[in-house]
Amino acid sequence: MNAAGAGASAGDIADAVLDELIAEHTDEGSLSQYVADILEDTGTTLDDKIDTISGGGGSYECVLTIRTTGGSAIAGAKVWLSTDSSGSPTYGSAQYANASGQVTFWLDNDDYYVFASGAGYNYSNDESFTVEDEGVTQNFDYGTQLTGNSSLTDDLTGGFDAFLIRMVNRIRLLTDEPSIHKKYSDTKMILLIEDAFAEILQDLQRSSTTEITSEVELTYDDDIEYYTLPPTCGKIISMGLRDSTTGIYSAFFEPRSHLNAWGPGVQIEGNVIRIQPNYVTDGETITVKYKPNGCVKLFKATTDAVAASTIKATTVDLGFFDTRPNAYLGCMLRILDSAYAQERIITGVSSTTLTVKPAFSPTLAGSEEFEITPNIPLNMDHVVAAKVALAIVSGEGNETREKTLARVYSSAMRSCRLAAANKDFTGGQSARKGGYQGRSSNKRKPRL
Repeated sequence: MNAAGAGASAGDIADAVLDELIAEHTDEGSLSQYVADILEDTGTTLDDKIDTISGGGGSYECVLTIRTTGGSAIAGAKVWLSTDSSGSPTYGSAQYANASGQVTFWLDNDDYYVFASGAGYNYSNDESFTVEDEGVTQNFDYGTQLTGNSSLTDDLTGGFDAFLIRMVNRIRLLTDEPSIHKKYSDTKMILLIEDAFAEILQDLQRSSTTEITSEVELTYDDDIEYYTLPPTCGKIISMGLRDSTTGIYSAFFEPRSHLNAWGPGVQIEGNVIRIQPNYVTDGETITVKYKPNGCVKLFKATTDAVAASTIKATTVDLGFFDTRPNAYLGCMLRILDSAYAQERIITGVSSTTLTVKPAFSPTLAGSEEFEITPNIPLNMDHVVAAKVALAIVSGEGNETREKTLARVYSSAMRSCRLAAANKDFTGGQSARKGGYQGRSSNKRKPRL
């Protein structure tokens, strides 16, 4: 009761309870005991568990600082460790560098490889360190800032900025999505860009009788029956024996009926061509010409190994390198040189080295940036961004923006179709006025 003889108010009771020391009310099962247990776990056990989950759970504290090649700290870089130089499997969980570029791992004795990504930098990822009975504090100066043509900025810039950079920026503009706190990562955007390019290319192939084509050469061996086609192989236009010097075909191949007693001769089975034994002379080169389907990974890379007709993807800065054999046959390669940009068609692939025709002119030297880009005119490739943006807003149910983007995409696609149709050699006016009419004294050889 209070001084007036009335019962204590609810406020007085609450004040008395909350002011009472927990230490004096810790009987088993009491509320104070539960609170004390929670505080103990939060201050000790939980901290230990977090360290174990995020930093490796070893015995020695290792503080790693991720920096640029010039020694500046890189904040926000994603860093992970592996005991294998390939980067897999990872050791513990990835950490993100703080404002000083530092991450902390708790490790046991072993050799560790350091890998990093993100934060607007490219990393050589060729560094390692050793833990031996004590902690490690070490700097890793292997980050190169992606600047100029290589940075994904909010500004749509012109010139010869990389295709993927321009497309990602344009998609964000069309969908009104910010580059900060974005819903769709750049990686997801690139995957959508690749899908859209494949669909657009196949649409354009139907708009012109002068299709975009590519070819692959197969060396016939009596002991080999199956020959792998490039993963981008669409419709096969022709297959035959062609003289490497004159370019004249001595024979064309067509499948015979499956009911033919001699067998089909040649046939397509999935992604391979099956050629019957003793079909042609052992060692002859069979040229397969086809329409590319556009289903390939796009990327931007830096090279330090370039020759007159070859270039190597030394470091992939953006996107992903397609490791499937001959994946880039027939694709366009663009040199991102503001002084003298060049575009070439890829005619050969050997690991990460690409062969082009015609040769680079002027000849390239030193470090160069280049990209694999769609076979679409530079001033029309925004049709890819329009298609991706339309797909995104459609999936989100934004009907108003969807209608607007549908008109944008339709207009851009119409321009691309007209451009493709105007490249028709047989229908162009320049081919009718004194141009070569396709006459030839060479008689068509019989098909086998």
